Amino acid sequence: ATAAEDSSHPFSGLPDWAARGFYRLGQQSNIMQTQLGLDNPENAAKDIGDYQRHLAKVPYDENVIDTLVKFDESQTVGEFWDAATTVDGLETIATVAGESLAQYAPALATTLGVGIAATAYAAPAAVATIMIGAVAGLGSLAVEYGASSIEAMSEYLNEQGSNISDNRAVADVLSNEEKMEEFTDFAFKRGIPIAVIDGLSVGLAGKLTLAVRGMEKSSKAARIAAFGTEALAIQPALGGLGEYTAQKVAGQDFKLGDIALEVVAEVPGGTVETGIGLLVDKKRQQKQQELKDLDE
Repeated sequence: ATAAEDSSHPFSGLPDWAARGFYRLGQQSNIMQTQLGLDNPENAAKDIGDYQRHLAKVPYDENVIDTLVKFDESQTVGEFWDAATTVDGLETIATVAGESLAQYAPALATTLGVGIAATAYAAPAAVATIMIGAVAGLGSLAVEYGASSIEAMSEYLNEQGSNISDNRAVADVLSNEEKMEEFTDFAFKRGIPIAVIDGLSVGLAGKLTLAVRGMEKSSKAARIAAFGTEALAIQPALGGLGEYTAQKVAGQDFKLGDIALEVVAEVPGGTVETGIGLLVDKKRQQKQQELKDLDE
């Protein structure tokens, strides 16, 4: 928010999609802080309202809003495909993917840190995979929990004729144990399936490509194909599976558009995750070889 008013600020060039992602992450964090007893409802409500006012200053373009509506109303893969393969559709997918990447930035950074630690100590492959997957899963759970809680709260406040920018109304909801328990139940029902599947996808990211590289007669084309399969097919498919499972567990209506959007928006994130997994595994193997050579 400061950068938007100061052209000399280091974040003055931050694109709107990144700003929206970080503002939403802030709101989600406020929800979690209150639930954990680290903040009081009044202060959290003020912060959530401030973030919402900041969000109002970086609105979606009209074409993005229209396309999001088309995605949401898609009843078949064909309808979604027709909307997604337009210029507006590609812009919308890039916007959603960028926001998601900003929200998951702390989780990705922590996952990378754990991977570096696993490399430094030459942890066995199984141990490194479990550690990385667990941290990534917890990060996804935190983000989805906060996002689902905000979504449920917004819907409730709208039904009451209010909105999430109303500090008093938000503070009252945060203080309402019965209502927050309802929101928490919904958030966990969505968050846990997504966390489990995300943990598996990140933990296994890069494994196929690494296995192909380890083959004696593997060609460059085969290695590229393996990486592409992981980044462009396996990771996006797991993202879609997470959204589908979350809808089923939370008792929501089936929304093909949300699942399809999750699949295509997962391509950038899946590529990053695959790259991180590949880098960590490669460095870990090099470290193990160094220790083996030293022992010899």
